[in-house]
Amino acid sequence: MLKRDFLASDLRGELIANRFDSSIVVQADQSEAETAFPLDIATQAPWVSAVVGWVDLTSSRLAERLKFFPQFSRLRGFRHVVQAESNERFLVRADFVRGLRELEPFRFTYQLLAYRDQWKTRIRELAQSPNVVTEADWHCWKYEYLIPFLAVVFEALSPDRLMFGSDWSRMVAGSKLCGGGANY
Repeated sequence: MLKRDFLASDLRGELIANRFDSSIVVQADQSEAETAFPLDIATQAPWVSAVVGWVDLTSSRLAERLKFFPQFSRLRGFRHVVQAESNERFLVRADFVRGLRELEPFRFTYQLLAYRDQWKTRIRELAQSPNVVTEADWHCWKYEYLIPFLAVVFEALSPDRLMFGSDWSRMVAGSKLCGGGANY
């Protein structure tokens, strides 16, 4: 994996070179400390326009935790690395779905991050929550997988609930994931 941290100062040059004005920083670890780290970065780097953090959406104390976060103006929502879950029904567990609903009054989104197979079976169910958005991360996708995936996504979600994204730091590091280093 990565041998060093990739910080906002590393990103700035890439944004300029590729004519992007800003970027969204997304958590990499499932902890609230990981949410605090990019929020701190965002206060120092104006080119970090938003942060997607982590909070335990299955916690019985979720509402209490969510009351803490509105003070951070660049925090837009949360995600959970569903790919790390062994329970293939994690996305439709009652406590998880309850957590999605608890985000809505705070106007926080939930960014879906899941494997292609998890996506295919659950996206229509998750799309029922208006605060669910998703990122199309092109890094590990082959064309033959992408087109059917996009058809399902556009059927389930409106375009204003979709984002383009990538694992920029892995791409820069020449990741050997997905059959070699990626070009962006």
